[in-house]
Amino acid sequence: DFRKDLGWKWIHKPTGYHANYCMGSCTYIWNAENKYSQILALYKHHNPGASAQPCCVPQALEPLPILYYVGRQHKVEQLSNMIVRSCK
Repeated sequence: DFRKDLGWKWIHKPTGYHANYCMGSCTYIWNAENKYSQILALYKHHNPGASAQPCCVPQALEPLPILYYVGRQHKVEQLSNMIVRSCK
């Protein structure tokens, strides 16, 4: 709820939204998108008790359309990258 949870009274619609989120660890793979994830995965593989490990992150995000007013004029805007649709 934008009003209750964030104090955002300026957004009229939607009243809130489900952002979704990614959770869980990634699999140990060498084709990770960056060297950081590769090294972290290798470290976790060799040190199973370690807490550091690659985690899932958003892969596809969608915008959130909002309706707000400036004076008596309504405005519709798309807030980009607000809703997680898939993870990697």
